[in-house]
Amino acid sequence: MSKDPQKYRLYASERVFDNAPGVRHFRSMPEMEAFVAKVVGSEWWQENGGPREVKVFLGRRDSGKAKAYSRFSMWRGEMVMSPFITIPPSWAATDITLIHELAHTFVGNQHGHDQVYAKSYLDLLRMFAGSVAADKLQAAFDKQRVEYGNGSVKGTRRVEAEAARESLAAREAAEIKEEDLRAAKAFLSLLSKFSS
Repeated sequence: MSKDPQKYRLYASERVFDNAPGVRHFRSMPEMEAFVAKVVGSEWWQENGGPREVKVFLGRRDSGKAKAYSRFSMWRGEMVMSPFITIPPSWAATDITLIHELAHTFVGNQHGHDQVYAKSYLDLLRMFAGSVAADKLQAAFDKQRVEYGNGSVKGTRRVEAEAARESLAAREAAEIKEEDLRAAKAFLSLLSKFSS
């Protein structure tokens, strides 16, 4: 079984945007960077814990793939210390592709194209490409049997913060148990002195 079982069904769903009216094509890097900054700077993105910064790089012309990196990674021999996406200078320079990749940086690459990712993608599409585009993709998801949960989606910053709080709470609980155990041992030791 594939580690990313919905990937190709989700890609097939995106074909609804092939040559579709209303898809925004970016003509320059500054246009793409401005769009990404608008999404990343949005109230929704920030409140739901998306990364504070996402960089955009122009990919190789011959690659034909857009790619998202939700954590720091190497890009062309340099370490990039924030999430980033690469977009080839071709068909991929659209709002739909940028939103697809931004959804990966939002939920983290560990989700692949699962229902958490798909829900995030639909939410971002609705906000930044409009309801018509989101409804069109959601109908295609239904047709292709792409699962896309409901409810709210948490960004990587929010998930990491919650995990850190839970870890701290667990450590504190363990320390309290250790403290209680030491106190109980001291009490038993004291009790045994009085009983002898």
